[in-house]
Amino acid sequence: MALLRHFAGHFFNIYGKKTSSKYNIWGNLTFALMFAGIFWLLINPPWKIFNSGYSANDWLIFLVFAMISVLFPYFFYFNGLRYISSSSAIITSTLEPVVAIVSSWIIIGERLTLIQIVGSILVLMSVVLLQMKRDVN
Repeated sequence: MALLRHFAGHFFNIYGKKTSSKYNIWGNLTFALMFAGIFWLLINPPWKIFNSGYSANDWLIFLVFAMISVLFPYFFYFNGLRYISSSSAIITSTLEPVVAIVSSWIIIGERLTLIQIVGSILVLMSVVLLQMKRDVN
């Protein structure tokens, strides 16, 4: 499953660059989310979702969460692909876990562990080194 996830992620990055220069951002978002939705409907069919017993308030929370965690980031990602190469986008996207760790520390006061700090430093160093190598070439 991890291999499929990596293949899909890299396909998304490379093909997203191609489609972002060809189509508008809303078209890209529509197709990306449509295919993701079809995939998840196969994994988790609608009748299972509707029979889960979620309240209207739960559905509202799901909607807000989806907007914040999916729609906004993909909007900015596809928009950014118009200006930078897909390899730079892939390198920069490795900062996502670092942003999540730091955000949870700042926003909700989560305690940072030594492994999180060391991992974040290693990710930051690798991104800087990769960008420096790209600038030399």
